Formats: sequence, structure tokens, C-alpha cells
Amino acid sequence: METIEKRLVVRALDADRSAYEPHPGATFVAIDTFAVYDGDGSRWVPATREYETVRTTDGRTGHLAVDDAFRVPEYDDRAEMIGTIDGGHAYLGLVDGSLEVIDATSVSEIGDQYVHVAFDDEAHVGSRPDRNEIVPDPSGLGDVLRVAFPEEGDVYGASWSYHVGDYFEVDYDDPVEDAHARFEVYFPGAFEYYDLHPHGGGKLPGFADRRNPEAEDSAGWGSRDPRDDDRDGWGGRLNFYKPGHSWGDETSGVAGLGTQLSHYASSADGYSEAVGGGPLGEAPGRWVQVDQYVEMNDPGEANGLLVVWVDGELLYDKDDVMYRDEDATFLGAHEFWFNVYYGGSHGAQRDDEWLAFRDLELWWDRGPQLSLSGDSDGSVS
Repeated sequence: METIEKRLVVRALDADRSAYEPHPGATFVAIDTFAVYDGDGSRWVPATREYETVRTTDGRTGHLAVDDAFRVPEYDDRAEMIGTIDGGHAYLGLVDGSLEVIDATSVSEIGDQYVHVAFDDEAHVGSRPDRNEIVPDPSGLGDVLRVAFPEEGDVYGASWSYHVGDYFEVDYDDPVEDAHARFEVYFPGAFEYYDLHPHGGGKLPGFADRRNPEAEDSAGWGSRDPRDDDRDGWGGRLNFYKPGHSWGDETSGVAGLGTQLSHYASSADGYSEAVGGGPLGEAPGRWVQVDQYVEMNDPGEANGLLVVWVDGELLYDKDDVMYRDEDATFLGAHEFWFNVYYGGSHGAQRDDEWLAFRDLELWWDRGPQLSLSGDSDGSVS
């Protein structure tokens, strides 16, 4: 019996653990509590398990040791793991070899229409394979999407969309009334902004609805005024600005963040308007988590909601958006437009530049319950 105990994993009731000798190198697995113990020659010690990649609701770390006095469940994807949460504490789970740590307070009311895009394979490269590639994370953890701007004068880095109808059964005439997006973006510390223009920045992803079947160039960006005949649509891509802009921080080198909003209350000349904003994190050369939430207006009323957070802190909100008018009741928050470019009609950068993205999450019904309190230019509190 002693020889067997030294060689094999012992599986028995937790209460019977003392009946087995804790030989060095032996393992005891409790079949009732799933507790795991390692023998050290004198006692059974709660086992330690190490994980190379760990993701939490607040960020990532490259290594974690967990006292494995319980079994860590495995899931096919993060959405499956979220679906098991039914309490108000933190949950651990293995998703594709990575240990996930999810705070239940941030997801306890999440609905069923959830999508997670990890950017870990070529399926998410999009429409510009010459500029979009999966590369090692600059912080050394896993793989990420790199969007490059390699040529002077060509501003576009990426442009594709995630439509709610691609993942869930949605009636075209039954608009999605609210949606929440979260992604992480990385600006290299040496990123060169375009100094010859006042804001010197570009566009980042954001929600939109450009499904108008009557228009070849529906509104949602640029000078496409949604008030023109048959151009119903809207767009809420995020903007980034050089640190010297009023929403950035020139001292720390942090870019500014706002939203380029194209809606039915846009400027008189039909162009979209810049709303927001604030600093994009605390320092360049680090991952920044960005959240965007939109809530549709009553058709014809300027009471829609747009909210943006950075690293979980409210950056700005706007509660008078007119995403749709009385003749465009079909418009909703159906599309997340993954549009990234640097520069514009004013020009582009002079040297090769790039940004990186990871962990895009989309909720098309109920998302994380982030706070609407804090300093803001809007009136929501």
C-alpha cells in the first residue's frame, strides 16, 4: 500500500485524507470537495498550480500561482464562463489555457447577446491584411492585433464591422436599443503624432448603424449628413488626439480621447461633431481599457445617451444625442465599426506607426454596470 501511495494519485473522501501517508511528491485529490493536496513528507499541503497567462476584469498579468484547494473549471470560451455566474464574488476558470478571473459584480446582470473577440488568429485580420496582422503582445502576453500605418499619405489602417445579426437572430425593423463595447488599445511610447494639424490624431472603433438599404453611402461618417434624403444612419467612432490637444496631456505624452459623432443633430454643414473628451489613460506604452455605451433616443427626440470610460473611470457622457429621427425608426445600435485610421484630409504621419488591440467584448442587451459618477462634461450622474 505504501508503495502504491508513493507512485499514484490518491483519490478519496476529503475527510479520509489523514488515513493516507503524505509521501513527498504524492498527490491527494478529494473526490467530494475536489480539493487537491501535495504531500511534503509530514502533511498534506493545498496544492499550488501555476498559470502562464491570467486575465482579470481589471487587466492581465503574466503569471499567477493559485492555491488549488478546489478544482478550477474549464470552459470553451469566456461567454460560457460568464453564463455560469450566479453570485456576487470573483470566479476562476480556465479558458483556452488562460486563467480567467471575473468579478461577478461587473457581469451579474449581463444578458445573452455577448461576443468576445480575442484577436488571436488570422480570422480577425479584416480587410487590410497588408496592415493588419496577429503579433506577440508588446507586453509579452499572448497574441494581439497590430494595425499599421506604413506609408506616408495613406491614412487607413483597418475597417470592418461586427453586426449583431452576424451572431444573433435580430429582426431588421426591431432596433437594438442599447449596446456596450470594451476593448484594450496600446499606443507605443514613441508614437509620432501629426504636428501640422491642431488635433494630429485619428479614429478608433465605435458603434454605428449604416444598414440603410436605400443608400449606397449612408450616413455615419465624414460629410454624409443623415438629414439628406435616403441617407439615414449614424456613427459614433472614437477619436484620438495628440497630447498637445486640449483633451490630451502634453507633459505625460498621453493622447486625448473623444467621439466623432455623426447624428441628426450634427453641425449645420452636415459634418460629424467631436464630443468628449479626456486623457487616454495615464501614460503611453501601456494597455488602456476603453468602454463605450450607447442608448438610442426616442425617434425625433434628442435624448440618446453616449458614455465613454477609460480604465473603468468615467471619461465623458452626453445625454442629448439624436441617433434617429421620426423617419428612421429602424436605426439602432446594430454595428460595432472597427475603423482605425491616422490622419485625414489634413494629411498623415511621416514615419511608420502602429497601434495594437486586444480583447474586444460586445454586449447587445445588458453590459457591465459601470459608474456614471465623476467629472464629466455631460449631465448624466
